Amino acid sequence: FLMAGAALAGGMGIEPKPTIISLDKAWKNVLKNAEKNSLISAQLKEKPFRSSLWFATTKNFYRIQFYEEALKKARETKEHFDQAVKKAESSYDEDDENVTQFVITKLKLGLAEMKNRVAEFSSELDQSKVELGALIGENLFDPGLKIENPLKSIQFTYQNWKGFLKKNPGFFSQENNLKRKKNNSLLGDFNLEFKVRSHQAFIRVLEAGKKMKSARKVNKSVRALMAMESSNYDLGLGEPVDLFDSFLVHARYINVSLESIYNFNIAVAEWRQVSGQIP
Repeated sequence: FLMAGAALAGGMGIEPKPTIISLDKAWKNVLKNAEKNSLISAQLKEKPFRSSLWFATTKNFYRIQFYEEALKKARETKEHFDQAVKKAESSYDEDDENVTQFVITKLKLGLAEMKNRVAEFSSELDQSKVELGALIGENLFDPGLKIENPLKSIQFTYQNWKGFLKKNPGFFSQENNLKRKKNNSLLGDFNLEFKVRSHQAFIRVLEAGKKMKSARKVNKSVRALMAMESSNYDLGLGEPVDLFDSFLVHARYINVSLESIYNFNIAVAEWRQVSGQIP
């Protein structure tokens, strides 16, 4: 019925809505797909294997979110550079003393860099789709399937390690420690190992959170700069070189905020994996 409905919609010129895959749905599909394989199904009962499988799913899910958005921005910025090069060359031909061959060369280098980014991001996106698709048993190149977007930071309410332990008094309980003792301990004492690794991963989450807040401020400043220079240029108040320089700055910091969100989410995922907090 669903396929018939989709075919009917296609015949009427109506684009059927793609099936949106959330991280929770992706993980459930991974488990279902894994259970079809007797060897993998048996390994699911082992916490280290299940944990690694969950992290691989989570990481590739966030990578797809990141690269889809980063690729879109890279393509848009490449178009800005393409137009900027044409404007600069036109201004140079009209003997605009503010536009030199050096300025044009800088813009062309910026354009070349953005072309490379588009190629790189496209490759990374496709690779992540291949891996996650294999895990969930779906073809993620199918336009009827789409990973949930946009990339958003995970909610993480803990401000410090002491506060976390206060809200989770049983985190280092004897019962939980016994459940974890099947893992190997590099420090010899597994309880100590677990405390050290969990605390370190928690610290990395706090670090990533601070960098994310800082990156958001940088992103706002860069966007404001480019908007101002574009507006001034359109009104005839700014120099072409200022507009072109704003493109270069924008290209350099275009993904700072987006990348910081990705890094934060991965840090939280790593902490959950290390501390045994996986679904």
